[in-house]
Amino acid sequence: TYAQTQPHKMAVVEDRPDREIRSLTWSELNIQVNKLANVLLASGNVEPGTKMVWCGPNSIGIVTMANAARKLGVTAVPLNYRLSDDEAAYVTDHSDATVVYVDAEYAKLFERIRNQLPKVNLILVYDGVAPSEMDSADELMNSASDQEPLVPLDREPGGTMIYTSGTTGKPKGVQHATGGYLLWAMLTMKWTFDLRHKDIFWCTADIGWITGHSYIAYGPLACGATQVIFEGVPTYPNAGRFWEMIERHKV
Repeated sequence: TYAQTQPHKMAVVEDRPDREIRSLTWSELNIQVNKLANVLLASGNVEPGTKMVWCGPNSIGIVTMANAARKLGVTAVPLNYRLSDDEAAYVTDHSDATVVYVDAEYAKLFERIRNQLPKVNLILVYDGVAPSEMDSADELMNSASDQEPLVPLDREPGGTMIYTSGTTGKPKGVQHATGGYLLWAMLTMKWTFDLRHKDIFWCTADIGWITGHSYIAYGPLACGATQVIFEGVPTYPNAGRFWEMIERHKV
């Protein structure tokens, strides 16, 4: 794995407005992924095929969760945090998700719709304080094992289920299997973007939709690249933010 062959190479750099820049090497990212995977296993709420909704902005936390889900054969279901309460409740329930992983900034959404989610057994809150009746992923990961989780998987475990926006009717979920989807994300990084080993890659899309999901959570990491994670709009705090990001991180 890249955590073994290039442990000290930078894997992810998170640059969000009004926050300190965060980064993880390949070794550090693998440790965080293993810790979260072991938290999920210890909860007794996941097994290969389990659906897990996640909700939050572009962040290292989401990348960690997406790759922990892959290791466990869990199907990750992106939920855009801009959805209305009714839309969020519909997607979560319709997907048959039993676990929710949510940024602390949006935990109140799930407080409001909790009674509409009878199938959900566990809500993990990351990057902040967890409300009552929810669990802190940060605290649980502090004491979790960083060893590789041992889960027997078949050839097409888990994957990703991405829902349409719902602008022309009820949102519809599309299931992407692990093998074909991950291979496609990896090959398009090489063939379309001509990604080289020393490149620093930056996808500005929203991680909750297919482009951002493919080229933030999976594609660059499948190629062993260093990637920049961006959140916000290109005009804040000033209209030169994109160019500042490119210069700062040597994209």
